[in-house]
Amino acid sequence: DVRVSFFKAKAQKGLVGVARDHLENQRRHLREVEGCVEVKLRPPIDLAQVRADVEAAELRLLLAENDYALAKADLGRAMGDSSAPNYDLAPDEIPALAEEQESQDALVERALQRRPDIASLGHRIRADEHALVAARAGYGPALSLSAQVTDHGPMFIPGPFDTRNLHWNYYGALTLTWPLFEGLRTRGRVREMQATLDQDRARRDLVSLNARVEVENARRTIAAAKAAIEVADRAAASAEVRLHLAEARYKENVGTALELGDAQLGSVTAKVECVRARFALSISRAELLHALGQNDAIATASER
Repeated sequence: DVRVSFFKAKAQKGLVGVARDHLENQRRHLREVEGCVEVKLRPPIDLAQVRADVEAAELRLLLAENDYALAKADLGRAMGDSSAPNYDLAPDEIPALAEEQESQDALVERALQRRPDIASLGHRIRADEHALVAARAGYGPALSLSAQVTDHGPMFIPGPFDTRNLHWNYYGALTLTWPLFEGLRTRGRVREMQATLDQDRARRDLVSLNARVEVENARRTIAAAKAAIEVADRAAASAEVRLHLAEARYKENVGTALELGDAQLGSVTAKVECVRARFALSISRAELLHALGQNDAIATASER
């Protein structure tokens, strides 16, 4: 939960940076359009459009900052910290995991051995098996041995350790009991223990199956996130080139405000997708670690 909350907050922080850069770009564009309108190079409608874009960018930044604050509060909840978050997030990422290169069967086997929930169910099953053996013992006889030693006699004699007048009593008993009928209590208890054992075994099978599915989903999501990062980076680079060309065309009075606005929106959208793709990769790696039961250490590969 802490890992997931951290990377959610980190993604929101990245979106704040994108919104802030977009706002600065819109404000710079506003100053340029104001100069063009003042010298009659652009119609007043372009100025009205840019002002609306600036206000929309300001609103986007406010919403992004609010989402970042909420994400930090959720991170504090996951850490057990109820105080107001007065910290910033470091640019940490989960590096490439060595487990990403291993086979599905090897990862599943490791998950079944390491996951604490599966280990806990294994201990419960062994306890249920012992309880079932104890319940079945109720069908047979019970043998008990008891012994008792007492002393009796006057102690008011000379010498603190004089025991000539002290009388010792010894008692021993060996008892064999075999209940013939107890209202089917033993039978009911055996059936109850057997049902509990069957239930815990079924629960362990279900958890094991879920572990297999979680490992497979995490591996596939990691592969998809890596591919998505490459595509998002190329799209962001193309959107940046398009934005520079649109700005140049607008300055030369051969491009329209609509063309420039579309280029700006495309650049922001591409940057947002880059943030989301990297967030998805970090979350997928955190989910793989959780599926493998590795919540205390991160094994990294030799290459990022």
